[in-house]
Amino acid sequence: MKKVLSNLLFKLDNRRHARLNAANLDVEQLINLVRELLSKKRYFIIIDDLWDKEAWRTIRYALQDHECGSIIITTTRQVEVSKECCSSKEDMIHQMKHLSDDDSQKLFYGRIFSSEVCRSGFEDVSAKILKKCAGVPLAIISLASYLANNQKNNQIDQWYVLLNSIGRGLEKGDDHVKEMKRILSLSFYALPSHLKTCFLYLSIFPEDHQLSRVRLIRRWICEGFIQVKDKTDSLLELGDSYFNKLVNRNMIMPINIHADGRVEACCVHDIMLDLIFELASGENFVTVLDVIKGSAPLEKKFRRLSLQKSMTDLTNAQMATTSMSQVRSFTSFSPAVSKIPPLTIFQLLRVLDLEGCDLRKSPGVDLRHVGLGAVSKPPQA
Repeated sequence: MKKVLSNLLFKLDNRRHARLNAANLDVEQLINLVRELLSKKRYFIIIDDLWDKEAWRTIRYALQDHECGSIIITTTRQVEVSKECCSSKEDMIHQMKHLSDDDSQKLFYGRIFSSEVCRSGFEDVSAKILKKCAGVPLAIISLASYLANNQKNNQIDQWYVLLNSIGRGLEKGDDHVKEMKRILSLSFYALPSHLKTCFLYLSIFPEDHQLSRVRLIRRWICEGFIQVKDKTDSLLELGDSYFNKLVNRNMIMPINIHADGRVEACCVHDIMLDLIFELASGENFVTVLDVIKGSAPLEKKFRRLSLQKSMTDLTNAQMATTSMSQVRSFTSFSPAVSKIPPLTIFQLLRVLDLEGCDLRKSPGVDLRHVGLGAVSKPPQA
């Protein structure tokens, strides 16, 4: 907060900022100086990228309002913060929407070709890359900058290399991609610890997977991520609040929104999923076997395991020699059904999710000893 107020003082009067050595002033002194500078003045101030309601209250106290017609604009990625910034009925919230297809193309082509028209022959791959970006300006401009600043990417085959890399790890070493991930990571690191855990958990699910709100909340409950502190709250209600907070922070994209605002399902933006995957894999929080090459040894002690695709590179011998003794959570999706190992090798398994899998294609899976009644109803506190 000292840094924010010191920067504000510098923008208002850099001479006074230097003369008073603002770095040595406390928050209260900085507030008083800003209030003094704004006294009886008409001003237009933008506070960009607010994260915290309490921080806004402090900043708002420093911005004097003498009814001179001053204007304050705030930007935030959190719906709750935007509501906190409204102090009167005249205040207005403008909710940014994703770019349309036309505007996405203008932004993308304008950065690469210095024209709003696509170069001949690049139309198809461009459309597929833009679909991955889903109208998010940051994603569009980052990928466009990547292509514009690499001369070899004038070749169409390099565009397809980029397209295929978006789903699971963007090209490493590129400053624009790093910057995009750095900015996206700010959203993650600003989450409270319990929401970080719930958010990382989404790396279990494949890209473009539409995930039911109820299914996700029940999974969080079964994993023990939701802890009830007040006996008046239920696990489902608390899980619902976690889900809504991630939607309001724009961390997950809502799908099927009812008239009352209730969200039926969600998905994760492809590029955000890349970030989650990197973080979850690095911490051994979630392991997705699809990304392990056939020649790579499977030596990790897996905690949460996800089988998403057919895994042609993953040999039967590797699966047979991989230790499942520490696996607590196992999830498989339909394309990988033939690779599901016998459930008898899991010694500590507490969460099993085979939704959508045709087990007739996996004769080694025997559910007779699984307590099916335990998964039909979430545990209560």
